[in-house]
Amino acid sequence: MANPKKIDLENPALIPAGEVRRMLAEVRQADRQVKSGHYIKHEDVKAWLSSWGTDRELPVPKCACGSPEF
Repeated sequence: MANPKKIDLENPALIPAGEVRRMLAEVRQADRQVKSGHYIKHEDVKAWLSSWGTDRELPVPKCACGSPEF
């Protein structure tokens, strides 16, 4: 993956049109994934991250749809 360019999100006039199209495509893809049930619950991720470095580290959280593959 190429190194992403730094973009000034505070000044949208400086965001190249191609970059805007790419970001919109990624948002649309994420929206489709969520609507189809492919996401990981925030609470599960938070609990997992909080367990890092403890004696009771939790396994990687699973997709809300139940699929082992995300």
